[in-house]
Amino acid sequence: MSASLGRFTAFALMVIAVAAGLGAVPAASELAFNIIKWRGVAYLLCLGVRTLATACRERIETEQGSQEGGSSAADTGRQETVRPLRLARQEFVVAASNPKALDSLYGLPSTVSFTRC
Repeated sequence: MSASLGRFTAFALMVIAVAAGLGAVPAASELAFNIIKWRGVAYLLCLGVRTLATACRERIETEQGSQEGGSSAADTGRQETVRPLRLARQEFVVAASNPKALDSLYGLPSTVSFTRC
């Protein structure tokens, strides 16, 4: 539930920003468009590096646990508990920095006609 709240908040703020006219900025400014594009590239690279680092760390911990004869959290099936506020904040950051969501929202002003309402 808390993750959904974080995601909904991020998308609601994006829609409000586009409705306020910020969606036209990347279309009008090549610099703004390139900043958004390269921020998206950096975001995806960061996610990839973090995913690889986590996988390597878990593999090393599992190997060390099996060599020592002990059991790690992965072996026993335990999972870390995450507080709801932290989970909502993490989901907000992920949703707010999602390049695909930003791209689709920036295209909104050119595809929606508000004069025919």
